[in-house]
Amino acid sequence: MGGGRKYIYGSPQTLKDLETIFSGRIWPKLAGYDEDDPLFRLVYRALNADGKYKSVSQDVSVRNMTVSHGESDSGGVYESSCFFVKHIPSQHEFIFFGDVEPDSISLKPRNVDVWRAAAPKIPHRLSVIFIECSYPAGRPTETLYGHLSPDHLVQEMLNLAAEVVLARSSSKKRGVRVRKRQKRDVTSPEALYGALGGLRVYLTHCKETFSSDRPINYLIRDQCRDLLKPHNLGVEILTADQGMKIVI
Repeated sequence: MGGGRKYIYGSPQTLKDLETIFSGRIWPKLAGYDEDDPLFRLVYRALNADGKYKSVSQDVSVRNMTVSHGESDSGGVYESSCFFVKHIPSQHEFIFFGDVEPDSISLKPRNVDVWRAAAPKIPHRLSVIFIECSYPAGRPTETLYGHLSPDHLVQEMLNLAAEVVLARSSSKKRGVRVRKRQKRDVTSPEALYGALGGLRVYLTHCKETFSSDRPINYLIRDQCRDLLKPHNLGVEILTADQGMKIVI
């Protein structure tokens, strides 16, 4: 393998899983954790979900947050990740989700923690989110298998909008009692109008189907737009198409 040393960043569990692939059995043992070992040109570097940003290049740092991805065979929850990716000089960042299920049906709701971390930054420091929406509207909850559909994506956007309103209110007013009163106020639809203005959400991981005449990602996008329209949140729903250029 030519060139200099290359780094593989991921959650500790993902790196542990990769170790079973590059183990000398399925594939040669090409990677390790020891940067001083001359045998390895690939080096694992863990991104722990510890609330901190870790530098991954000269101008980019990443924060890993754990999210839920459905119920496991043992009755627990499959863990997935989302990443806050920050451009250090500008302090601008975006969020990229892996597989994720809606908080409304999760045994361990964790999306709200992501929305609370993101809310104070929207839209001036954080204006783009990449998130999956695997299935079209109307799919039964029991067959989502740890994924989102338009109905649930809309609810997640409403949850995010509520956190944005809370964050903006708390930045103007101080005190725990004021924050609790404001939290009750944001339950009204009118309080959320325009809360996500300037935010672009790109849909990923749209699963192909043989029952639609249209590309499934466009169908899901339009369903999300239609369901969001009455809420007037101001968010722009887009598809992440192969080969497209996205300026953040």
